[in-house]
Amino acid sequence: MTHQEWVRCATFDLLAQAIMARAFLEAEGIPSYMENEYTQPIRHGAATTFHLLVPASRLARARDLCENLLSGDDLAQEAERQWREAADKGPDRAAE
Repeated sequence: MTHQEWVRCATFDLLAQAIMARAFLEAEGIPSYMENEYTQPIRHGAATTFHLLVPASRLARARDLCENLLSGDDLAQEAERQWREAADKGPDRAAE
């Protein structure tokens, strides 16, 4: 088994943006890892950023894809729209 170096591809202020970008990369066949997905601000008002990492060998393609994503506001709105659609379907039909 060879060691794969993971490098930062993008940084997001909103978790929803990072999740959407990760899903987009993985749909394109690029594995990704969110470095601090489960980090919560320690004190009120503390900023948390979410770092998306990819294998170093896939960095150039991943950055190209991330640049082609929707703008930050559009990406957050799209994430919320998809979440609402899934919630409206209910737990038994959310995967449809």
